[in-house]
Amino acid sequence: MNSWIAEEVSRIGREALLNSLSHARAQRIELEVAYSDKFLRLRFRDDGIGVDSEILKSRGREGHWGMTGMYERAKNIHARLSIWSKPGTGTEVELTIPAHIAHGAASSRVRFLLSPKKEQAHYAERF
Repeated sequence: MNSWIAEEVSRIGREALLNSLSHARAQRIELEVAYSDKFLRLRFRDDGIGVDSEILKSRGREGHWGMTGMYERAKNIHARLSIWSKPGTGTEVELTIPAHIAHGAASSRVRFLLSPKKEQAHYAERF
């Protein structure tokens, strides 16, 4: 993967994780990384308080650049960013990058489960 693309992906992922840790009051955060010969996908899910539909609709809050920046970074690397949430149900952030950009070839899934309160990380791999 091109270092500039890797940096943008890293920054999008960092923002998604920071939002879960800082704003969502999540008990559980899940990161799934999947790749194939067609795409690379990162998916963050938390069980937090969720995001208001107006914030999702406007792709961020006035004066806050986190979500807006995530969308801009995704656009810059020709990736698709989707964010789903409802108050009280948690949030899911999915970043999908075409393989010709991400250079993914093999098909696999890797999942990391983070528990902020217990400071534990679980790792599971599925083939």
